[in-house]
Amino acid sequence: MLIAHYIDSLLAQGIYCFTGLEAVETLGSGVVATRAALRRLRHRGAIAMPFRGFYVILTPEYRKLGCLPANQFIPALMEHLAAPYYAALLTAAGQNHCDGVPC
Repeated sequence: MLIAHYIDSLLAQGIYCFTGLEAVETLGSGVVATRAALRRLRHRGAIAMPFRGFYVILTPEYRKLGCLPANQFIPALMEHLAAPYYAALLTAAGQNHCDGVPC
């Protein structure tokens, strides 16, 4: 399987995050070849790596920003790290409670 097909299959399932190990296992290629392919995708702006070995697929609307909004990948990243977290500030920052008045 090609890396582009792997990325497309994840997007088709609504999955925007994956690990390098998952990519190696799914693609059936070596670690070095998979890392090289992922590095090329990063240079093209198709994926980002917010943490070593953890990749985020950048949909076209977020490519200019270079990463997905935090609320779309932090839960998966924290699960990958097996780290407890509390996302109150992430969700509060995304809401506007100004009742129509400029904040």
